[in-house]
Amino acid sequence: MKVLLFSLVLGLLVASQGEAQQDASQLTGRWKSHYMAANNIEKITEGGPFYLFMRYIEFDEENGTALFHFYLKENGECIEKYASGTKEEGFYASDYAGHTEFRVVRAENNALIADVINVDEHGKETQLVDLFGIGDDVGPKCKEVFYDTVREKGIPEENIVNFIDNDAGYTEFRVVRVENNALLADVFNVDEHGKETQLVQLFGIGDDVGPKCKEEFYNTVREKGIPEENILNFIDNDDCPEE
Repeated sequence: MKVLLFSLVLGLLVASQGEAQQDASQLTGRWKSHYMAANNIEKITEGGPFYLFMRYIEFDEENGTALFHFYLKENGECIEKYASGTKEEGFYASDYAGHTEFRVVRAENNALIADVINVDEHGKETQLVDLFGIGDDVGPKCKEVFYDTVREKGIPEENIVNFIDNDAGYTEFRVVRVENNALLADVFNVDEHGKETQLVQLFGIGDDVGPKCKEEFYNTVREKGIPEENILNFIDNDDCPEE
């Protein structure tokens, strides 16, 4: 139901390819890099500034800004990065990797296609086309539009890089509460196959965190919609050696 509703919103937002978004704020959410093409291939291969795995894009229509959360992969290591952009005439301008202009070309179903122009610190201009998806499959229609856009930009198809099959997954760890001798954390994981898992963890300094912290842990579990039968007791089964 959630995906169908989101698809309907995106369908209403864009009537045809190339039209500007009327309310980009409704596109805010988790977006993953699927495919990327560039006329300068070194920009989207490992070590390049656009060899990146997108995680989240936040569009603030009221303030005319966009925030991009992604990981760069260098020497096999994922490095967390953020970049911000300011809305200008039909695009978001950012000082990432020199000067970068990000324009939404089309948002349909579970996919977002963007046209990106970058001018690096040496004045070299690069034309890119990005395809992002909510999950691991954007469908043949969106891929077709992506390939058509790549051809329109005059980018060779051999300069298309597949990111979705090379995404090793990631984990977000957020501290919910620290009190007395306990720490409560909210964890979100996407594995290498794109499977999402929501976790809630309760850590303690000793063997007892007290009833109040346990109660808050259970409340958080219920808020996340996790069945209580999915709770595992680690403290009573911890037979690993102490440091």
